[in-house]
Amino acid sequence: MKQINNSVLIGKKLVRDKGGWCDFPDGTGGIVAMRKVDNLLEIYKVDRIFTVIHPSSIDPERKEPDRKMLIKTLKKGTSNKIVARCFLQLYDLLIILNSQHNKRNEIIIKLKKGRDYLLECENAYLNLRKEQENCVNNIQSNKMGKGNNVITNFPEIPLLNSYCTTFLINAKKFIINNLDIFNIFYKSELNKIDKIIKFLQENYPQNKELISYLTLVQSTIKRIFDFRNRLEHPKCDYMLTINDFELYNTDVKKPNWHISLEKKYEICSDMKALIDVMIVFSEIIFINSLFTFPGNSVFPIRLETIKNEDINKHCPIKYVAYGEVGDNKYVRIGNSLGYEKNLEKYL
Repeated sequence: MKQINNSVLIGKKLVRDKGGWCDFPDGTGGIVAMRKVDNLLEIYKVDRIFTVIHPSSIDPERKEPDRKMLIKTLKKGTSNKIVARCFLQLYDLLIILNSQHNKRNEIIIKLKKGRDYLLECENAYLNLRKEQENCVNNIQSNKMGKGNNVITNFPEIPLLNSYCTTFLINAKKFIINNLDIFNIFYKSELNKIDKIIKFLQENYPQNKELISYLTLVQSTIKRIFDFRNRLEHPKCDYMLTINDFELYNTDVKKPNWHISLEKKYEICSDMKALIDVMIVFSEIIFINSLFTFPGNSVFPIRLETIKNEDINKHCPIKYVAYGEVGDNKYVRIGNSLGYEKNLEKYL
């Protein structure tokens, strides 16, 4: 965390009421984007997010005349697919299609919360993967000791339960956060996927793609909720079991989790897959809501999927918006960040 020194008086005004400046040496290259979130300013590099916190946010009652601006640094940037797809591209699409929404600020805050929840899931996954890879390397290099009918130094991950708990807590929060966004747009109060499907079928039957997608994904969303709930509130015949490395005959099995007698999932690969599912979940919920309630869009908007070979590794967004300019001609609109094939000019 950094501080911008603005603790002197200029005339009769405190410098806390003036602008400040500082360098951003951390991270790679230059600044590639800035986004306002409530009363915060986020400044992006490809591998960093700097959050500028103004004194009025820290000390709204103005009790400390020498209060300084603060800058928090997150070691994630536009190159992170969660940052790019769950926040930056959705933020920009909101501005393009419905910048005058009466709850725009609330929606943006929830986009940031969702991004941060999923980044916590990613951190849990990455920490687990690192420790698991170290254990696997030790196994493959025969670092397990052997005695008389005994294996010593058998691999284990001491923080396995902690990683799983962190992942599931934040995954559930992420899903609920996205349902809140749905409810803001649709002016509903629904907290379960099956209820949303029924609501759409009865009130928005034209949203066939969203109905089909939610029908397809609801079993996975339910499993995330079940895993989290059974971890927090276990029942003797229905609880989440988390297994560390296990030995079957001569084979060492990687950590897995499951509920009672249900299917076992290898934890690390399952976390990775669930993160991908949740990214798509947020995109589809948000984009469908925007196009159902386009708000201030003054001309037809078309959304196209970026081809895999054209996705920019420095900001791997998935969708780009085009606006009609007449005679069925469309031009790309919105912030160009991520729409170019590369961002080398910023690095």
